[in-house]
Amino acid sequence: MNPVHYKKISFLALIIITSLFACVDDDYFGTSDLNEIIEFSVPGQSGSTAINSEAAAVSLSVGNGIDRSALAPNIFITSNFASVMPDKYGIQDFTDPVEYIVRSESGIEKRWTITVSEQGADPQLQNSDFNLWYETSAGLINPILYDEPGENENSTIWATANYGLTNYGDEPNTTPVDLGEDDFAARLITVKAPAVVPLAAATLFTGEFDLNIINPPKSAIFGIPFAGRPSGFRLNYAYVPGDENIGVTADECDIYVLLEKREDDSVSRIATGWFRDGTDTGTSEWTVLEVDLKYGPLTAADPEFAYANIPSDQTWADPDETPTHISVVFSSSALGDSYEGAIGSILVVDDFELIYN
Repeated sequence: MNPVHYKKISFLALIIITSLFACVDDDYFGTSDLNEIIEFSVPGQSGSTAINSEAAAVSLSVGNGIDRSALAPNIFITSNFASVMPDKYGIQDFTDPVEYIVRSESGIEKRWTITVSEQGADPQLQNSDFNLWYETSAGLINPILYDEPGENENSTIWATANYGLTNYGDEPNTTPVDLGEDDFAARLITVKAPAVVPLAAATLFTGEFDLNIINPPKSAIFGIPFAGRPSGFRLNYAYVPGDENIGVTADECDIYVLLEKREDDSVSRIATGWFRDGTDTGTSEWTVLEVDLKYGPLTAADPEFAYANIPSDQTWADPDETPTHISVVFSSSALGDSYEGAIGSILVVDDFELIYN
């Protein structure tokens, strides 16, 4: 997954100590008995990879039209010192489940089954109704429990910046909202930062959060594999801008979707759908938002051109291309990456859906 940074996580410059501590894993003195599959992906993948260690099973899907009969994994990471049979990066026929044997350094074998299915014609994103949340923790001295969207850490496609805040000892600012009858939404709130910067905007996005102490903005890695061509997106949202403005006269939320083609280190934009607004909708009822995706370059005539145009190190793709990645981003303060916004701005989102015409 290539690190593409559209919205920086505002508070990360605060965290300067936690990386000094390392967890002990399978790099240790002695002979390792570990025979796990840690990461696995194939070209044309759509969505995340689910890895079930107990069942020794890996499952994922690819876009329509991908030839599953001749696929070679492009990421196949196992436990340190383990070996794999057959060849990890050899071509396989994944129209049926494929078995691999992972042998630990000590010689213990584990037989894994990898299933590659084909996505539907109009793919949706996993847990885009935000009904599933799992509990995790961060912080070395006094760990703080918090919730993240998804069934578990290994299968989720969604990430937040909660890990950064809680490592610093503060409370998470993206949390689940219980609507009753097993229905949940996501609540994002801009908060006062605990130290040297003025605020921490909440961000929920498809991708990964990998804490980077040297270059904090690179902690947010936006985008997941995806091969659909939606015409737009729809969701329920509510927004209340805060009244303690910092660097702005009024705060705005950001909600956007980007479709991209990524090859090695190059990124080209295929389609853009962006909503930036500061209207106070209240939180007593939902506002239904629909945004069209525009395929091809934005022009000065497009309302979102000024802030949604491609970065200088990227290009525009042919609008007829099939995407390889999708980035979906929600932020409680549109300029939170510049530490500007309003303390107390609240964005609540639910039932995100891709539209196909």
